This record gives sequence, structure tokens and C-alpha cells, in this order.
Amino acid sequence: MKSVQHRLQVSMPVRDNPEGADLLYATTYRKALAPPVVKSVRKELFPLRRGEVVFPASTHGVDLSSMVGRTVTVDAHRYVRPGVGDTVSDRVKVVGLYDPSWQFDGPDTAYADDATVVKWAAAAAGKTTDDYLRTSGWDQLTVVADSAAHVAGVLKAVQKMNYPANSLQQQLQALPGVLQLVRLTGDVLLGVLGVLAFVGAVTVTGALGRQRAQEVGILKAVGFRSRSVMAMLVAEMAIAGVVAAAAGVLLAVGASSAAAAGLRRIGDIAPYVRDTVPLPGTPTLISLSVATVVVVAAGAVLPARRAARMSPTEAMKDW
Repeated sequence: MKSVQHRLQVSMPVRDNPEGADLLYATTYRKALAPPVVKSVRKELFPLRRGEVVFPASTHGVDLSSMVGRTVTVDAHRYVRPGVGDTVSDRVKVVGLYDPSWQFDGPDTAYADDATVVKWAAAAAGKTTDDYLRTSGWDQLTVVADSAAHVAGVLKAVQKMNYPANSLQQQLQALPGVLQLVRLTGDVLLGVLGVLAFVGAVTVTGALGRQRAQEVGILKAVGFRSRSVMAMLVAEMAIAGVVAAAAGVLLAVGASSAAAAGLRRIGDIAPYVRDTVPLPGTPTLISLSVATVVVVAAGAVLPARRAARMSPTEAMKDW
């Protein structure tokens, strides 16, 4: 487990918002699920300072782009006794806007510093902040595993403690249609690449057999069996497949590392690629590499067999 990041959300009525968005939901910021910022007063926006908030760029059709840098009044509810309450007014500064299509914490979310959100939530419950954290606490926790391979184990451990928990992958799998389409497209492309590798192996091995007909004839003349000659040609293509697979993996690692390094320089994207290179896991890479070699070798069998079955006389007729 790498870290545990808490979340708390409470309603945040905005009294003097000139743009007309009068109700948002103040939410604590989680580094693992950082919203994509589109406008801000400084380069490194998070973590937020006391009294700072980040609004969505628009909500309910209202454009909030002019709010950056403004200070607004928030009238948070305070519980007094059953059926009776009043308001707690706070002045907060809008220091940034995020893409409103990001709704991981729900629509109309405004991100605020932890202390401010806890204060408003405690007031709504009629408690002090210390008492609130001790008795009510955070409404959600995000547990960050140190690698994708450990997610299942961390998830199982949390559920064994009788906490309802699910992984981000499970949540994404629940999304309709589009992710299945992306997965299907990836499978189709993988199949197309496999067919191209097979056809390429057939073509190259056929050309190789024709170019080396005299060599095949000599081997047959000195006693090599057709099976041995065919095995040599197939082995050559298999070795070429191994070299190609290794080169592909190295190029992929280098290109992905360079891409990740470039993305880390973009403030809004950096949290998603901070410690990772966007590549499949080692078992997947090994499986794809082995499949490449197998496909190339399989494509070489027929033309290699055809070349190996030539008689020494036929093979050396143009000597």
C-alpha cells in the first residue's frame, strides 16, 4: 500500500456569486484523483491553501470562467438543535477551474482545502471539528496501491475489515459501451498485426528460399534431409522473430518512458503518470513476444517446406 487519501463532501451555498451558480459541494482534494485543471492563478495549484476553492469551469449551463481570482461568500449550514439551524459565513477565494466533464466526485463539486471542508461538515453536524473527525470522520477513503499487481490484495484486505470497497478498475468496467469498444478495437488491431506478421513471414521465407536455392541444393547434395533444411529455414525466421520482438519491447519502453516524461511536465496530467510508464505488465509483454515468435515461425513453415523439398538438381540448375 502506497498511501491512504481521505474524502469529505458537504454542501456549499455560494451567496454572492455573480454568475448565478448558488449551490456547489465542497470536497477535499485527493492526489490520486486530481481533477483536470483548465485555469488557475498559479502553476502548482494543489495542495490548496486555507480558504481556497476550485470551481468547475461551468455548471448548470453557467460559465464560471470569470470567477478565477474572485473572493465569494459561502453560507454553510450550522446545526443548533432538531429543526433549528443558522448559517456560518466564510469568505473563500476561487483559485482555479477544472474541466466539468470530470465528475468522479459527482456533478457541481468544488474542491476546497481539508480544514475548511471539515469545519463546514462539523458545523452542519453541530459538532467541533475534533469531535466530528472522531465520531463521524471522512465519508470515503482512497487506498493507493504501490503497483497494479497489488490492487487485488489490497482490495481483499480492506473488504476483510468489513469496509465496502471497490477498485478504480471495477468502476471503469462498469462504464457502458465505450470501454468495451476500445477493448474490442485493441483486440481487432492485435489480430490484424498477427495476420500481417504471418503474411510477412510467408513472403520473406519464400523469397529467402528462392534466393538461397543453390545453398539448399548443396545441403541436399551433401546429405542433409529435407526435414533438416526446413528446420534451418524456420529456425532462422524464429530467430528473426525473437530479435524483432525484443527490439519492439525496447522501443516501446523507450517511447513510453519519453512520453511519460513529457506528460509529467503538464501540470494537469502529471498526477496520472507520476510514477508509471504506460505499458502492459510483464506477463502480457512476454505473452505478446512469444506469440510474435510463434506466428512468424508458423508463417515460415510452408515456404520453408517447399524450398526444402527441391531436389539438388532443380536447386542448382542455374549455378
